[in-house]
Amino acid sequence: MRKLPILCSVSMLLLLPVVSTLGCKPQAEPSPAITEPETEPTSPPTAETAEQHNTRGIALAEEGEHEHAIAEFSKAIEVDPKLAKAHYNRGLTYFEKGEFDKAIADFNEAIEVDPKFAKAYYNRGTLHAARGEVAKAVSDLEKFIELSDDPALVQAAERLLDKLR
Repeated sequence: MRKLPILCSVSMLLLLPVVSTLGCKPQAEPSPAITEPETEPTSPPTAETAEQHNTRGIALAEEGEHEHAIAEFSKAIEVDPKLAKAHYNRGLTYFEKGEFDKAIADFNEAIEVDPKFAKAYYNRGTLHAARGEVAKAVSDLEKFIELSDDPALVQAAERLLDKLR
């Protein structure tokens, strides 16, 4: 099975995964004095739960379990629609499956949720470039360059822009 760090090696594409920096906290052990099970919380699920689904999705995608990964990313989005990296990661997974329209839709959602999500612009732009959608690619790559703080990736985007112009 292939790993997911870079999802596709299509000419001119360099997909960037979200690197999760989650610090999972161990669950507290129940008190020995408690004899009855605790009731389910009445509050809605938390963003941490969305993070857990996102993390499981990343692990599944890395194992090549794309359908299960997509399901986990979708659960993360259902719990927290504002978790931009879940949209982004699902987009990367759709890209890996060759479902480019769905990938672009998820990159669009990631950008809508977080307009400063540089990697989403880069990946959407490179996908537009691969599809021959030059104006959209140029716009996304220019936005990526504006937002990114990674000199190596900015250079890669500039090289791709030079080829597109």
